[in-house]
Amino acid sequence: MQAELQDIIPRKITATFISTFLPAFVFTFWYIYSDIESSYNQGNDFIGWFLVYFMYVFVIILLYGNLVSIAVEFLQRKYVPKQDWLYVIIVSFFGALFGILTINIFAAVTGFLAALVYAALDKMLFKDVFPFNIGCFFLIPIVVVGLIWGYLQISSPKMPAFTEADAVAFLMNGAGTDISYFPKEIGKWEGSVNGYQVTRETNAQKIKKNTYLVTFTEKWKKENEKGQYIISNQVDREGVLEIQHRGDSPPYYK
Repeated sequence: MQAELQDIIPRKITATFISTFLPAFVFTFWYIYSDIESSYNQGNDFIGWFLVYFMYVFVIILLYGNLVSIAVEFLQRKYVPKQDWLYVIIVSFFGALFGILTINIFAAVTGFLAALVYAALDKMLFKDVFPFNIGCFFLIPIVVVGLIWGYLQISSPKMPAFTEADAVAFLMNGAGTDISYFPKEIGKWEGSVNGYQVTRETNAQKIKKNTYLVTFTEKWKKENEKGQYIISNQVDREGVLEIQHRGDSPPYYK
C-alpha cells in the first residue's frame, strides 16, 4: 500500500501540473487578445493572468480531476486492466462534463483537451516510458512560459510617457464644480466675475516619473478685498493620489 502511494502521488501531481498549463494558456491568450486595452506590455499582462488562471485550474484538477482519475483507474484496473485507452476516454469525458452541462463549447473543448493530456500522461508515467527524469516535466513548461513572456514583452509596444498635459486632461475629463471654470490646459485665464477681477491658472509640476502635482490657483480682487484659493491634485497614470484645498473659497461662488 505504501509503495503504491509512493508511485501514485508523484504521478498524479505531475499530470495535474502539466495538464494545468493548457487551459491556463488558452484562457490567458483569450483574455489578452479580447481586451483592446492590453496592447501595451503584453508580457506582464500574460504572466499576471497566466498565474491567476493556473492557480484556479490547478485546484480544480487537483481536487476534481484526481478524484475522477483515481476512481476510474481503480475500476479500469479491476475490470479491464489492459484497456488503457478506455481510461483516457472516460477521464477526458469528465473533463468536458462541466462545459457540456452548461452548454459552453469553449469550456467543454478546453476541459476535454486538458483531461486528455492528464490521462495520457498519467498512463505514460505509470508505464515509465520516459527516459528522462520526472523533474523535466516541471522545468520545460516553466521555461516555455518564460520565453512567451519575454517575446510578448519585447514585441508589444511600450506604454507612452504620462505627461503634464495628460495629467491635466485626466482631471479635466472628470471636472466637477471646483475646477470646471479653470483652463482645460496648462495656462492662465483673466477676466471679471460679478465685479471681481479674477485670475485662474492651471499648472502642473513633475514630482517623479509619471506622477505630477496639478494645481488650480484662483486669485480675485475687488477694491480692498482680495484672496486666493488653491486646489492641489497629485496625479499618476492610474488616478488621483491626493487632493488638498488651501485658502478661502471665492465670494462670488457663494
